[in-house]
Amino acid sequence: MAETPRNTTGLVAAAIVLIVLGILALMGMGLLWPMFVLVPGFILLGAAMSRPPATAGLAVPGMLITGTGALLFVQNLTGYWESWSYAWTLYGAFLGLGLIMTGRLGSDESLQNIGRGFLFFSLIAFAVVSFFMEILIGINGGMGMGLWPFLLIGVGGFLLLRSLAGKHVLAGKPNRRQGEALFTGPVVYGSRRSTRLTTPDSEAKSTESARQE
Repeated sequence: MAETPRNTTGLVAAAIVLIVLGILALMGMGLLWPMFVLVPGFILLGAAMSRPPATAGLAVPGMLITGTGALLFVQNLTGYWESWSYAWTLYGAFLGLGLIMTGRLGSDESLQNIGRGFLFFSLIAFAVVSFFMEILIGINGGMGMGLWPFLLIGVGGFLLLRSLAGKHVLAGKPNRRQGEALFTGPVVYGSRRSTRLTTPDSEAKSTESARQE
């Protein structure tokens, strides 16, 4: 019997998992333990895609756990545990990816937009905090305090230019002279009462009633 595309995809995924586990086993148990965090995350992600939209909500915890496992795997592989000082900012990205996946599985565009917002701001925060920790503070023997004077000069120069630009804009605006009218356009006078249409007949009746009085 011919295999369906779903069965073929499942076999390919199982084969990839087995190959990765085999490679990690050869590398040693010391590098394998983050898989105990990654695998449950993969299971939750697979469960989220199993019967959407009922199971779509599992994508958020699945992505958070998978992201944690990925961070642990990279840090365990490199031995650079100091990166936790800024790697925590990526949890907003993990949450955003989970919301995007949930929105796609549930056909919820608003949820996807919220997830994209979390992803964007989390990546910006990661870039800023990692630059601060790695370059300015130098947690791994970077430039450290050497850049602090340049940072102070740059921030001070930016504030000075902003202040001067604000004064220039205010100086360029014409001042209103005392007694000058705020509005010089045409003035239209009207009545609150609606205008009543007059016809020759109604005008004749009005004239006749006035004579009788």
